[in-house]
Amino acid sequence: MTLIANSNNLLVKKAFKHGIKHCEETKDNIYSKWLLVLKEYNLTLKKNEMKFKLKKIKTGNNFDIHTDGSRLESKTGMGINIYDCSNMNTPVRSLSLHINDQYSNNVAEICSIITAAKVIPRDSKIKIHTDSNVAIEVLKERYKGNFLPLKKAFFKTIKDRKLEYEFKKVEAHKDKENIKVDLLAKNATLKPKIFDIRKLLFNQYILTKNDIIIFDYKRLTTSQHLRLMLDKIESHPNHIPNLDWNSINVSYLKSHLSPKSEYYIWRNSSNAHINFDIRNDNKRQLAE
Repeated sequence: MTLIANSNNLLVKKAFKHGIKHCEETKDNIYSKWLLVLKEYNLTLKKNEMKFKLKKIKTGNNFDIHTDGSRLESKTGMGINIYDCSNMNTPVRSLSLHINDQYSNNVAEICSIITAAKVIPRDSKIKIHTDSNVAIEVLKERYKGNFLPLKKAFFKTIKDRKLEYEFKKVEAHKDKENIKVDLLAKNATLKPKIFDIRKLLFNQYILTKNDIIIFDYKRLTTSQHLRLMLDKIESHPNHIPNLDWNSINVSYLKSHLSPKSEYYIWRNSSNAHINFDIRNDNKRQLAE
C-alpha cells in the first residue's frame, strides 16, 4: 500500500489519490478493501506533514559522521557525533535523541544516519561510520525490504542537499568513536523528550498505529490474529487437555514467548493429544 502511495511514477501516485478519494462510490475495488483492512487493525495511512526542525551546521564541506542506536531496558535511543575534517578534536555537533520505545534498535541505527545527513551543509562530503550491517544494507539502492520509507528518506536527503557519501563499517564497542556514540545513544534512553522520527519522512505516505510508524505490517497483523486465537484458547482450557496453564512453568513460558511460538506449542500439543487418542481407539478396537 505505501509502496504504491509513494511511487516515483506520477501516474501511479495520481491513481492512488483518486482511488482513495472516490473508493466509497463503488465498494468492489482494491481501495475500499484497503480501507477495511486499515479499519480492522486500527491503522492510519496518510501523507506525513511533519517537518524536520533540528538546527543545521552552517559551515564546512567535509565531515566524518559517527552514529549508533541503542535498545536499553525496553527504551530506544540514537547517538550522533559529527566532526569537521579540518578539526577532528571536537565534534561540531553531538546529538543524543530518545525515540519512541516501540521502535527497534535497527530503526534507531538507520534514523541516526538520516538525522545526521539532514543537519550537514549542502554540497558536502560525508563519511558515515556505523557498526550496523542492517543500516548499511537498507541504505543501498538495491534494498527492497520493510524499511523502504527510511531508504527513500535517506536518498532524498542526499539528493536535496547534494551530498557525496560513503559508509565505513566499524567494530561495535571497540572502535573509539563508536564507544562515544554508543554512550550518547544509551543516555538518550533516559531523556523524557521524544524525537518523533516521522519528521525524517516529510511528504511521504506512512502507515501508522497510534502515531507509531508500522514498517512490518504483515508481522503486526499475524501477531494480532495469533493473539486473538490464543485468547480464545485460554478462555477454553479444555482445548489443551492435561495442561495446567496456571502452573509456574507455563506462566513463565507465556511471558517469554512470542504469540507465534505460543500458537505453535498449542498446535503441536493438540496434535499430539489427538494422535494419542487415535492410537488408544485403535488399541481398543483391536482388543474387542
